Amino acid sequence: FEKDRIAEIDDAGAGLLDDAARRKAAEYVRQLRRLAADLRAKEFEASLDVDGILERYRLAVTEPRP
Repeated sequence: FEKDRIAEIDDAGAGLLDDAARRKAAEYVRQLRRLAADLRAKEFEASLDVDGILERYRLAVTEPRP
């Protein structure tokens, strides 16, 4: 996931024309990398669900554009 998907998001964000959108994409990539590193290094509580992970790492669910 980290090598393929996060790199794709990073590349897509770098190609955005709007500076604010590029900054948001870069922040999203930083949060995803932090999450991936924490998942490798820590054991998450059994009670932590997807919503809890999204909240903890301040990640928003994104919908693909048609």
